[in-house]
Amino acid sequence: LKYFTTVNNFEMPPYIRLDFGCSLKFNQDKRCHHTLNVGIYNVLNRHNPFSLTYDTEERTWKKVSIFPIMPSLNWTIEF
Repeated sequence: LKYFTTVNNFEMPPYIRLDFGCSLKFNQDKRCHHTLNVGIYNVLNRHNPFSLTYDTEERTWKKVSIFPIMPSLNWTIEF
């Protein structure tokens, strides 16, 4: 069992993520403006560590990963 002498004295494994996004702006008239945002989070689909938990039975650290590749869509209307 590893022993850490102070709080937050642990270094997480390396982390890499690539996000991609594109915005399209268009106007219906002078009073209404539309913006459409399309994106992809974690294009590389890496299972980056979100947190670590310690398994006392196996005496090892387990990596907890969330959010594989994920699309996003956002439509904004301004008056």
